[in-house]
Amino acid sequence: MNGLTAVALGVCAGALIAFLVMRVLVRREIAAAIEAALARETGLMRRDAALAAKTGVQRRVADTVGSWTRDLPFRAEDARFLGHPVGYVAFEGYGATRARAGEITGLTFIAVTGADEGGAALVRECVEGGRVSWRTLEIG
Repeated sequence: MNGLTAVALGVCAGALIAFLVMRVLVRREIAAAIEAALARETGLMRRDAALAAKTGVQRRVADTVGSWTRDLPFRAEDARFLGHPVGYVAFEGYGATRARAGEITGLTFIAVTGADEGGAALVRECVEGGRVSWRTLEIG
């Protein structure tokens, strides 16, 4: 083997090693980019799925509540869900107040039959007995 052949073999071996190293580095870079894109897209898909689920739940609740509140003397948009011990509180006139100048004309607690009727009865007794007060919680 003469000197020129040895140099050529050395260059070829170096080129082969450089190629293999670059191939490993490029694969790692591509894998990292794919992982980052997958994480980003997964987060977006989760957010979209949660938003769609929330919208669906809100629609079902509105449909159900709307069927219950047709005969009530206030607008459904004035009602707010509490859950326990009374189902809802209606701030009568609140929806119109937000849309234009107006006033809240009443506050109504709404018990849902079949729920904790004992707890709702206690709240009703407080309201009817005038044992209601206003408190402000200062945060910060």
